[in-house]
Amino acid sequence: MKRPIVINLKLKAILTALVLALTPLFILAALNLWSVRQSLTDVANQTLTIAAEQTANRIDQFLLENLMEIRAAGQLSPFAEYLKLSPKKRPGSMEEIRVTTILRTLSRKNLFLPTPCGVLDASGINILDTKSWRMGENESQTIYFQTPIQTGAPYISPILFPSKVSRQAFFYVSGPIFNVAGIVVGVLRMQVSIAFLEDFIASTSGLAGPDSFGLLLDKNHLILAHSKNQGMVFKTSRPLSEQLFEQLQSAGQLPQTLRGDLAMELPTLEKALQTDTGSTVFTAALTPGSSQSDQAVSVALGQANWRVVVAQPRDTFLKPIGKQINSTLWLVCVISLIVIAVAIMVAHQLTRPILNMTDIARQIATGDLTVQVPIPSHDELGLLAQSFNDMTAQLRDLIGSLQRSEEKYRRLTENAKDMIYRMTLPEGKYEYVNLASVDVFGYTPDEFYASPLLIKEIIHPDWRDYFNEQWANLLNGKAPLSYEYQIVHKSGSIKWLYQRNLLLLNKKGVPIALESIVTDITERKLAEQSLIESHERFLKILDSIDASIYVADMNNYEILFMNKHMKESFDKDLTGKICWDVFRGETGPCPRCTNDKLIDENGKPTDVVIWQDKNPITEKFYINHDRAIEWTDGRIVRLQIATDISELKKLEAQLQQAQKMESIGRLAGGVAHDYNNLSSIIIGYAELALEQVKPEDPLHENLEQILTAAMRSTDITRQLLAFARKQTIAPKVIDLNETIENMLNMFRRLIGENIDLDWLPGAKIWQVKLDPSQIDQIMANLCVNARDAIADVGKVIVETKNIRFNKDDCDNHADFVPGEYVSLAVSDNGSGIETDILENIFEPFFTTKDLGRGTGLGLSTVYGIVKQNNGFVNACSEPGKGTTIRIYLPRHASQVVETGNDDNIKNSLSRGEIILLVEDESSILKLVKRILEKLGYILLATSSPLEALNLAKNQSFKINLLITDVVMPEMNGRVLSEQIKSIYPDLKTLFMSGYTADVIAHQGILEDDVFFISKPFSIKEIAAKVREVLDPSQ
Repeated sequence: MKRPIVINLKLKAILTALVLALTPLFILAALNLWSVRQSLTDVANQTLTIAAEQTANRIDQFLLENLMEIRAAGQLSPFAEYLKLSPKKRPGSMEEIRVTTILRTLSRKNLFLPTPCGVLDASGINILDTKSWRMGENESQTIYFQTPIQTGAPYISPILFPSKVSRQAFFYVSGPIFNVAGIVVGVLRMQVSIAFLEDFIASTSGLAGPDSFGLLLDKNHLILAHSKNQGMVFKTSRPLSEQLFEQLQSAGQLPQTLRGDLAMELPTLEKALQTDTGSTVFTAALTPGSSQSDQAVSVALGQANWRVVVAQPRDTFLKPIGKQINSTLWLVCVISLIVIAVAIMVAHQLTRPILNMTDIARQIATGDLTVQVPIPSHDELGLLAQSFNDMTAQLRDLIGSLQRSEEKYRRLTENAKDMIYRMTLPEGKYEYVNLASVDVFGYTPDEFYASPLLIKEIIHPDWRDYFNEQWANLLNGKAPLSYEYQIVHKSGSIKWLYQRNLLLLNKKGVPIALESIVTDITERKLAEQSLIESHERFLKILDSIDASIYVADMNNYEILFMNKHMKESFDKDLTGKICWDVFRGETGPCPRCTNDKLIDENGKPTDVVIWQDKNPITEKFYINHDRAIEWTDGRIVRLQIATDISELKKLEAQLQQAQKMESIGRLAGGVAHDYNNLSSIIIGYAELALEQVKPEDPLHENLEQILTAAMRSTDITRQLLAFARKQTIAPKVIDLNETIENMLNMFRRLIGENIDLDWLPGAKIWQVKLDPSQIDQIMANLCVNARDAIADVGKVIVETKNIRFNKDDCDNHADFVPGEYVSLAVSDNGSGIETDILENIFEPFFTTKDLGRGTGLGLSTVYGIVKQNNGFVNACSEPGKGTTIRIYLPRHASQVVETGNDDNIKNSLSRGEIILLVEDESSILKLVKRILEKLGYILLATSSPLEALNLAKNQSFKINLLITDVVMPEMNGRVLSEQIKSIYPDLKTLFMSGYTADVIAHQGILEDDVFFISKPFSIKEIAAKVREVLDPSQ
């Protein structure tokens, strides 16, 4: 047991002595070798440089001689004179003989390798050549022709490969041909075989020493010649890009071969050439697939863009170093033997006391802390023995303390609910596992001890990739402080675990152990999952609601959620933005923000806050329901549900307008009934009085004024009834164009001579059905309004056309209904109407005219007539430019009915007819009775419908006509007429009323067989109407 230790100590001493003795020796030997290597390399570089420069100079001299010959020949007069001749005169001419002689002289400079020469004219055509088969070729696109022509100087071309079959290569030396005026008139070119260059490169073999060789490369690193390896010729030292390869091959500067076959992998040579700008020394592997390193020198040519490289294998010129190394090794061996002998003697003296302390240390290691080391001397070894004994005493005290501490902490870990373990790395062997492993994993500590990396087997399949990733991080010293994962409990149940880690590293930073605490968090995870699912269901419900819903933080106003409907409303997802910025366009929290109302003083949510307004971004009205709720992370947030009520607002405004118009209509109808009765009395008695007073009587004029005022009042009442749609009408199917054309002269007189009236009738206008008198009212009112809007000279345009409305057309106009209509438009270029009052123009008594210039009933009359006939009207106007009123009347399919002119019905006296008159207003009864009796009719008059019925039953002679009021206390006029007709089936009835109240007309529209006269009426009107009823054939 003692001997290995002794040998170990002695070995250490011997090795230390060897290191101390041999280290300087090795350093000196290394410096010597480096010096010899450097010297040999310098000599090789010098030799290679001389060889490369000599070869480059020879090639340059060769190229220069050819350039000079071409330059000199191009200036000879025979060439210019020959080119001056026309093509027909050249063959056989003296000039051709002279030129041919010169070309042959140039071509035969080298008897073994001729250089064909040719003359190209200014257009690039080969007109004379030592190779007669090339005469006539067009060489204008070649670089050796274009360059001398453009520069006026001789030129050496790149290496060209003219044949697609052979691997022959040439370059051209060309120069300009000048005439006596110094103008370039052609090109003289010489074709030089690359064999000349190969001869120069071949001469480099052995020129720089044993095994040396040379190669020639062009600017694209294509090897043009090689003195040693012909397999490398016409290949590049680097792969060319596809574009460059195609460009060079199409220009004939590369052999016709595949791109992959052309390139060799010589990266070290390529790197040296990229940084080489002149004469450069470098080290590179110049043979493909060989690891042998060559010392090389690169020299650029002066006359062409080529480069000469001369190289020699480094092993060749470094051979002398091998002999130097052998001598050094023999010297090292001799010195090593001497040092080992001395070291053995010294080590024996030092190891004896140490062996004694080693025996004592083994006893202490077995647990015997009572032993003491003998102190042999008072030198360093004695001090070491004393320190050893002191250490033993301290160790006894420390072990006792550790045992007590271990017992205490063991109790803590064994009773912990979390699993605590320690694992060695990288083996994964468990050194300690507490009893909680049974609850957490279902496995006992002994099972963990018996199975290293047991965790790999019980990790959930979904988490194995994650475990492998973390295990790799663990072995690389990058263990996370904590992480969560799932395992399959021994019982088969799935559990969530939370693990905290402490990674222990050695001094080199290599992981050696892992100490971890593992907590079962399954219940918490299940609760979190339930909360997430509940939250997702909640958000899904919000997404399905057809309203704009969002959730925002009440402190920083960040948008946390937007439902699908709201994203569509704003055309984007604004989650993460600030609500008052993107929803309201504000620069700070909204003035109407409800945050303060949604929580009480304790920060708890309150009730729902409901409010409405118009959103400035979407331009829509919303009713908003705001409420504070708890978000998934526990914070209180604002939930807003905003319902779009824009359409409701529009309907509300339309309803209010309709109610207002309806109220005015009811008022107008009620007033008209009584007003018309009074007007009837005034008009009737005024007319009777006028018949009794002579025209020259002063009273006659007064009566006319009374009659005029009463008639004007009647017109106002009629306009009110028209607006209220209480006017009784008799619609006819008419052609609107024809009806308006009959009125044009009247309308022109109405608007005056200073205003032009343009009539633009539409083609093939559809028929409409309405009372022709209502067209008079519409056109008269619209023309008067247009006239009053024009201050001086102007224009009024009346236009008709057919039009169809679909549902989309009607969406923006509440009153419009889809269908086919005839449009009547009246436009003027007058003062126009302000936008803010445009919606009020159809209200009765609303006017923009000066006081006394209008009643405000014109457009309201138009509005009532159009509505009564199931049409609609709209207005557009621009202040200062004019106004257009458009009326849309529904198309009617029946044929046009010819309407007679009321003016043709003359007043007629009675023909003895008997009339039964019924009117509950006694004053009107007396007036009408008096008028009709004056006209010669026999009158039976009564104010009671029941009495009229008795008169009819008891009358012995035939009653020809019943004239009755419509609205009466006992029964209305229609019922009375029907009951009397049961007695007199052929009895005709004339109804009269201030307004119909839908008794004899539906919405004011008379049926075809109903006769009606509206109160008030004149004597002429009642006389004509009676004759119309009694004599319908007229």
